[in-house]
Formats: sequence, structure tokens, C-alpha cells
Amino acid sequence: MEQAGLLLDDLQACINDAGLRRRLVHFWQTGGQQTTQVEEPEAHRLARGVMSKNFFGIPEWATHYDVSFSEAQLAQVVGFPWSVDALNGPCPFVEGRRIKDTHFAFLGLDTLGGNPLTLWQLNELHRKGQPKFYSGSGAWYESQPFAIDTACQFRWYLLLKEIVPGSENKGQKAQEQMLPPEYEIPTGVEESAKNLFYYQQTKRYPNQLRYARVRDMTSLGNCVLVGCFGGPGRDVYGWPDRPRPDVGVSASRKSGV
Repeated sequence: MEQAGLLLDDLQACINDAGLRRRLVHFWQTGGQQTTQVEEPEAHRLARGVMSKNFFGIPEWATHYDVSFSEAQLAQVVGFPWSVDALNGPCPFVEGRRIKDTHFAFLGLDTLGGNPLTLWQLNELHRKGQPKFYSGSGAWYESQPFAIDTACQFRWYLLLKEIVPGSENKGQKAQEQMLPPEYEIPTGVEESAKNLFYYQQTKRYPNQLRYARVRDMTSLGNCVLVGCFGGPGRDVYGWPDRPRPDVGVSASRKSGV
């Protein structure tokens, strides 16, 4: 292997980088043959044209996670749930801004590498470099049901990039009442996926100094919070239903509305 130009540092890189390991395994399994990428559906391209970098779809899954989609899979998500007019419409949370500027759209997967795409799997996929989580293996939520049982869905998501303005220093019920009928609170894995994918597109994290409360609860009955970039990465935290100046609520637009 050394005669072929492979150095020990290259082998160590495979150990440290889960994405590189997946690419190598795929390369070996296919005999070095590249798979043909499925063309991005027109509805996706139209939405991408409006959202610009606030969009993470099929090409990004291929680039960052080596995911390829079959025709059958594409048939399930060939459309985009929100019209161009809706994306260009006024944001219900930020006066004077449009949804395309304040929201982030991404294609969620229910499985990745044969495993459910949970918050914990996202944690394990991003161990080195950025984006990643503040806590690695052995994190407090490693055995929490919200982190290991709740998976993302195979569908399109449209989440507010930052917390709902003015939702800080409020309790859970008061925060929920701030959401219009066409919105709901996302789960921890959905909010985490938004954070990671937004970073992949922009090299920046949303909610850098604040936490977004999500729908999940810890086994002790505390609210699950995601956000607040602490240097090493994104934090996942549990907090009682008490107001905090750095805790707001996240918002996910319901499909098709």
C-alpha cells in the first residue's frame, strides 16, 4: 500500500472521518464504478432557485453523505410541498422579510446507511471538524428515547432558521401559542438536521447564542433544547419548563400550507 502512495496518515483519516469510510466502502463494493446520479426533479430546482443557499436537497445528500436515490424513492418526494409564491411570500414571524430569507428547506431521510436517521445517528456521523455536536460519544442523551427512537421522516421540511422572535423568556405553553396554525414545533432530530445542513451550505450555525426548544421531552420530563454554539459544536440540553432569556421556540411549516 505504501508503494502505491498510501500513507499512515491516510489510514488514520479513514478512522477519523465517517464520511470518508462510507465513500471507501462504496468504492470497494462497486469496484470503483461511479453511480449515475438521478436528475433533480423540476419542482426541486424551482424551489432551489428561490431559496438559494437556504436549501438542502438531493445533490447535497450525494455530496456530503454519499446518498443516492432510486427512481422509486424520488417518486415519493418528486414534488415540493410549498409553492414559489408561498416561498416568496411574507414571513409570519419577521416583519418585512420573506419566507425564502428566514426559512431553511431540506429533504429529510428516514434512514441512512440502513439505520434510522435519529438525533444520535447525526451525532455519530459528525464527530470531527464542523458541523458537529458539542458532546461526542458518552453524551448525556446517548440513551434518551428522543435521541435514539425518534427518527426524521422521508419528506421535505421548511423550518424557521432562528427561534421565533420574542419567544425568549416564556414558558412552553406561551411559546406554543405564538405559532400560527400553519406551523408546528419540530422534533430534536429535525431541528438538529436543519442546523447541520444549514452549516453545510453556509458555514454558519443558526441560533449561535440561543437555544431552540423542540417538541421532545427528556426521560425526566424536561424540555429538549437544541442550539447555542459552544465552540466545539451544537449543544443538546435538557431544561425544566421555566423561562430563560436564551431559550426560544423553533417552528416548522406544515407540509403544503
